Amino acid sequence: MAGLSLGPPETPTKKERAPLPGTKTLLDDSRFTLDYESSPSPSSMSSSSPSPIHLVTPITRELANILYPPTKDEQIVNSALIVFLNALTIHFRLSSKWTLHRKPFTATFKNAKFEARTDGYLDSPGGKPRVLIEVKPVLRSLNLLAIQMQESAQMVAWIKSDTESAQKRNTTRFHISQDRHLVYVTVARYDQKYLEYLVHGKLSQDDKDNDDKNLSFMIMDQYGPWDTTDRAHMRRLGPLLLAITLRAERESQQEKIEKK
Repeated sequence: MAGLSLGPPETPTKKERAPLPGTKTLLDDSRFTLDYESSPSPSSMSSSSPSPIHLVTPITRELANILYPPTKDEQIVNSALIVFLNALTIHFRLSSKWTLHRKPFTATFKNAKFEARTDGYLDSPGGKPRVLIEVKPVLRSLNLLAIQMQESAQMVAWIKSDTESAQKRNTTRFHISQDRHLVYVTVARYDQKYLEYLVHGKLSQDDKDNDDKNLSFMIMDQYGPWDTTDRAHMRRLGPLLLAITLRAERESQQEKIEKK
């Protein structure tokens, strides 16, 4: 897992393609391109001269609908992602399993509440979700803000529905998304100040006295996309998703030990 750390975004050069809005890429010694128009050939991939990462060029809505028409049913995308995730762990004896269950989460506040329902999750013993899944039959770039708002709401509802100890302990959470044939990984992070505001709906007195400097937010860093039709992309994505699954399994085992 140490070798699969998430690096900061890299500023593209003039020759590189512009990234999708709000999207980051993994920058750890990659030899594979993220450009749809060209895949690396065996002759161009040598250990002495690795190929740089190429970011994806956004396309117009009209062109996207022609080149990548929506999948007939969202469940096709959902099933494909769940099968792939479970295939990654088939040789491991894990207590957690990826499921298609559309689990609802309710976020209750002082004067309002809302329900968020995911397309699946990593299910640990007792029905406790460890990682969320959200899928769409269309490209993310066509409805980027709406999709990111939905995933943010799911993350908030998940945190609010969790136990107090889990809220304080699990301050880094994962969201795996597949939009048509593209997979994204979102890493959500928050601190205790954000949790205090989210749970109690107010700042402490010290924060009120200097609220401009003490405001805290949950940060959701989006990484990807990985193209499921590209073998090189999936070769890179598989170990990352496996590491996320094993991390969640470790959390589950630690909680079991603490309860004893």
